[in-house]
Amino acid sequence: MNMTDLLLLDSPDSIFEDLWSRLVRGVDDPAHPFRFAVIATARLDGAPAARNVVLRRAEREARRLVFCTDARSPKVAQMRADPRVAWVFWDPADKLQLRMESIATLHVGDEIAAAQWALVPAGNRVVYQSPLVSGQTLSRVHTQPPPATGGSEYFCVAVCAIRSIDWLVLCEGGHRRARFSGEELERFEWLAP
Repeated sequence: MNMTDLLLLDSPDSIFEDLWSRLVRGVDDPAHPFRFAVIATARLDGAPAARNVVLRRAEREARRLVFCTDARSPKVAQMRADPRVAWVFWDPADKLQLRMESIATLHVGDEIAAAQWALVPAGNRVVYQSPLVSGQTLSRVHTQPPPATGGSEYFCVAVCAIRSIDWLVLCEGGHRRARFSGEELERFEWLAP
């Protein structure tokens, strides 16, 4: 879909279908702009903390998005203290922004984590095998040690139940904005851009 096609979307169903198909493509296509998202959490001192994550699953029917991280990372402690996670996706070609609010459920050492760990390529597992914790202060630059075994004990899957979606298309003829909200994202309303 291109910018012209986006401007033709005029019903909640067509917008919802388009945005979820983009999210699913972001999971499947490493070159898709929705492959990476910015997520924001609240640090333990209340300040915002934002970073990029890789979108690992987009579950339309369940209204969930999934990313993986190291269980020792500060964002996991932040989500344990306050499970609210904000997401931002941006498609520069179509000038489409999605902002989402969600509630994260964390999975470490359970069946959900094990199933997702089985999908992690061996070359990517080295991230979780490091003895170092993300953000740890170092006395010098660090190079990743040779791959070791293990790592699954530090693997965390964040399953985020989406509670609202803010859809915004930027265009010369006038921006268009809408919001889905509610437990099942059943409420729809047009918004002033």
